[in-house]
Amino acid sequence: AIAGAISGLLVRALPNFSEIHPEIQITVVEADASGWSTLLANQEVDLVICRQPLVLPIAHRFIPVLPDRYVIACHSNFEASFKRHASWKAWSRELWLPSSLGSLARQALDNLQEQLEIEFNQHPVTARVLSLTWALLKSKRMVTLVPYSVVQQLHELGEMAVFEPPKPLPFEPIGLLLAEEGAGFAATKLADYITSKSW
Repeated sequence: AIAGAISGLLVRALPNFSEIHPEIQITVVEADASGWSTLLANQEVDLVICRQPLVLPIAHRFIPVLPDRYVIACHSNFEASFKRHASWKAWSRELWLPSSLGSLARQALDNLQEQLEIEFNQHPVTARVLSLTWALLKSKRMVTLVPYSVVQQLHELGEMAVFEPPKPLPFEPIGLLLAEEGAGFAATKLADYITSKSW
């Protein structure tokens, strides 16, 4: 599962699912797109929870289950010190914690800079690990651009604050990548459970 699937979906789905189906053993592995595609190709996983790939693996289907969007996030300790800026130009003057190169959030931030012809004030450290992102945001007054699913759990716990961007930045939903035929019992049960709920 990708990070957003874990923090936005599985942290809510698995506790109840494991109560209902204690006989099913589940191992969760965090992996980005290249990682899960390798695991799937090697038949090391039965179910992938990810964003819809550009090309579906042969004999697989994608079922969207969790809408997502980009948000501007900071540590809750600093929420009151930020204004809800009405423009990207105003936001660009804040200190930004960029995601690592190659991440979709970093691409989105870089695209904004290019489209708007403005340069965002960026912190020298880049991070793609949620625990490090949280620690850096807690240590200093700054913001980051991130899919809401990635910070949803911390936001709901009051550890992170989120602001909507000046203009909405939609993002691909998170969903289930499942074999069209021959999916295992555990993968099918979990997929049925997840798709039966509104997340």
